[in-house]
Amino acid sequence: MKTIYRIFGAIGLLSLLSACNGESDWENALHTDNYLQIEGEVVGNDMATKATMDPLGISYSVFETGDDIGFFSYHSPDCEREDDQREHDKTDDTDYFKNERLVYSNDKFISDEIKNIPLSRLGLTFAYFPYADIAQSGPDGYTKADGNPLAENEHYIHIFKDGNIVDLLTASKIQYADVNYKFHHKFAMLLLYLGEGFSTENNTQLTVHLTEKILGAHITRKRKGAFPYEDFEFTVDKVSKSNSVEGSSFVVYRKEPTGERVVYPLILPEGVEIDYIEVKDITGVQQKVKPTKEALPELKGEWKYPLTIQMEGITPTVYPHEIIPWGKPTEIKVDKTFGIYTDVKFQEWLDLYNKCNGNLPTDAGSDEFKALTEFGEYNDSEEPRGWRFYLRDNIDCSRITATNGVLINTLTDRVMLDGGNNILSNLKLEVPSDGKAGLIGKIEGGDLRNLRLEFVTVTNAHSGSPAGCIAAEISGGQILNCTVKNAFMSCKKGGPSGVLAGKMTGGIVDNCKFHGTVLAPSSTGDQTYKGIVGEITGGGSLSNITNRVIFDE
Repeated sequence: MKTIYRIFGAIGLLSLLSACNGESDWENALHTDNYLQIEGEVVGNDMATKATMDPLGISYSVFETGDDIGFFSYHSPDCEREDDQREHDKTDDTDYFKNERLVYSNDKFISDEIKNIPLSRLGLTFAYFPYADIAQSGPDGYTKADGNPLAENEHYIHIFKDGNIVDLLTASKIQYADVNYKFHHKFAMLLLYLGEGFSTENNTQLTVHLTEKILGAHITRKRKGAFPYEDFEFTVDKVSKSNSVEGSSFVVYRKEPTGERVVYPLILPEGVEIDYIEVKDITGVQQKVKPTKEALPELKGEWKYPLTIQMEGITPTVYPHEIIPWGKPTEIKVDKTFGIYTDVKFQEWLDLYNKCNGNLPTDAGSDEFKALTEFGEYNDSEEPRGWRFYLRDNIDCSRITATNGVLINTLTDRVMLDGGNNILSNLKLEVPSDGKAGLIGKIEGGDLRNLRLEFVTVTNAHSGSPAGCIAAEISGGQILNCTVKNAFMSCKKGGPSGVLAGKMTGGIVDNCKFHGTVLAPSSTGDQTYKGIVGEITGGGSLSNITNRVIFDE
């Protein structure tokens, strides 16, 4: 089977050839050799793309001669049979087709076993690709996640290839006549990229470790009480990692770029959770990178999840991108995780947040609470407690209007703003005659983390007014893993000024980096943090700070 980088679902026509005497059944037959035949093609591909090989080499596009599928069918409960209808209630119907092999030839899948079957005899069907000739009960000693062997109405489905998970295509639909038969990607694709602090040259492969051990998969034929009466249920058998059970691990090989970046692609069943990713940094040190749930939400079949692994200071992190559909899924919809994605939404969040004036709602029934849940979540059961807001993409702030020199009035207790290592760029802040300047007016509690600011311009011509790129003042709270790059502050006649903050009387700042130019009066008295904080008095602590600020009095 040939492959391409962007994959679409395979769709075909199920044509069941009949040898019964019913005239309608013969009308549905395309040929007269009386064997089951399934016509199939891959939608979204023209002749040009069919001739293109996919460097990824792990996903399917068009069927070729010799490709084979596994086919299952269970009778319709109202089909015409010579024997008693009660046969349908048996655990294992002898006329139930199990993993029949159909081989692709002359633009269709053809069975050399299933012959003379009227359409009325076939109810629910299930097909999968690629075919695996494995016993119904699976490999020797195979058990499901609950430790039990497969039952008579269950059948093992092989999902492994060369030690990794295969791109399984499945299709299931009740057939009455010639109808569309659509194959879709059962699993999800993870696309890993390497960013700052890592190199593709010294990583020919990565290793992805899961929190669970994947045993295999099976389908279950079960009887329902209402239409469509029966169902084929697909289940991935997996058990949680423990002292006695190792989680599954998969080797992901480097694929050369197809006009963009080098990528490490991996197929994974939906619902699995990544424990950590092994990757070497540019110094050759093996790092274990653990994605957060915010960076990598729950995996869903038929979707691709791009992630960039990069260093933030001395910490390896995962930078998320927008989830993209794998082909054109029509039945599965993935909603965006709550958060701030665009400059328009950033402005909406600023207006809502500042309107609360530091007193955010906790009543889930209030209009303000419901409006804020588009951008974050309220959690009062685990740390950090309170509201958590998330930046989900890089945002150009050139069209964002600062009110009285600040964008966010205050950051208070029980509020967290997580930048997700995304960038707010092109901020322009000017200190008003009776105010101050900063992304945040005052940090007096709460939590600011994983935020990057780039190309920040601050001007201050008013004596005594504090100005900073991150905050005008810090009296409490914590600032973790934040970066300011290419900052320019012109505050020659102004008050205390610094790339982090104008004034600091409390709070914790850890693992942050600062870069830029500050033209301001010297007031900190501490050469270590000159240019970072204009004035430090009282409590507060700074640790693991990188100071690359050019300071000119």
